[in-house]
Amino acid sequence: DLNKGMDIVMQDGKAASFPIAQHGYGTRSWISFLTLSAFVENQNQKLKDDDEAEQFIMLTMEEPEAHLHPQAQRQLFEQISHFEGQKIVSTHSPSIIAQASLTDTIYFSKHDGKTSAMRYSPSGAKEDKEKIFREVINTRADLLFSSAVILCEGITEELALPVYFVKYFGCAPYSLGVSIVNIGGKDNYKPFLSLIRNFDIPWFIFSDGEAEAISAVSSAIRQVFDKDYATLKNVFILENGDDYEKYLIHEGYSDLIIEVICEHEGDTEYLDSYINRMKGKKRKGGGYRDYTKEGGRQDALVDLCHEHKTEYALPVAKKLVGQADENKRIPSKVKELLSALEGRIGAIKAHILEDEA
Repeated sequence: DLNKGMDIVMQDGKAASFPIAQHGYGTRSWISFLTLSAFVENQNQKLKDDDEAEQFIMLTMEEPEAHLHPQAQRQLFEQISHFEGQKIVSTHSPSIIAQASLTDTIYFSKHDGKTSAMRYSPSGAKEDKEKIFREVINTRADLLFSSAVILCEGITEELALPVYFVKYFGCAPYSLGVSIVNIGGKDNYKPFLSLIRNFDIPWFIFSDGEAEAISAVSSAIRQVFDKDYATLKNVFILENGDDYEKYLIHEGYSDLIIEVICEHEGDTEYLDSYINRMKGKKRKGGGYRDYTKEGGRQDALVDLCHEHKTEYALPVAKKLVGQADENKRIPSKVKELLSALEGRIGAIKAHILEDEA
């Protein structure tokens, strides 16, 4: 409507100029906003020159990021922020959220046909708020659009869990709005949980079983929810002090893991070569490698997996879900996690169907 009766032409540097109608939807939307801004600024100046005039400017925009690439979305938000007056913007863009202030954010969610609106309620020290922005909003703002979130400690689980998810549910996590998030270290649970609590997003934790990892999970849940993690049915911790790699080996997947490693390295004797090459050498965490004792071959396999976490995690998971034995395709602890999530999945599916309708 703004462009009726005129022909707006845009030229990018020395490139050919084109009328607005010949640009893509994103650029056309952007030009329309800039045109509106110029019009409002002109009218606003007239009102300022009139001592008797009163004014209140309000701009409402529905998903202004549509058809724009992420960098253009960021540029658009900066221009919106300079628009004088009250701004109300609905968005599904993590890039927009990453630039906005959480205190200005209103989060809408719908359950069983009922829509709820929630505001962010800042609490804790300034350092905690800064960590929420730095660790979550700045890099993982997409989790705010999730129907459920699975938090895991590292990249290995972030790579492997989606493979098990597809095998269990028959679709990718994002198809059901589920985010599987690597928090980047056991000490980073708190900012994620704080944000999730504020916006009442269903959450699950899949954690290593080492003492330090359990302590970190326990401390974060205690601080954020004032609850004992052991009483919660959405927290899953590996037994016997195992991390993910040790857990798979103790679950009886050693032969399969060795097969994957040999295929990946193109050497059918790769584990034996590794043992001969590394025996007697010092481990990164301290102590010397003794692969001659009982269980030494298994220790070597654990060391090898730890040294190549990101390389082996995905091919191992893919090989594992493709086994002939149906009962072994998903590790038992992972199956517990997905089974607990399944109760939430029914509500998620209904929510998606409602939105589509």
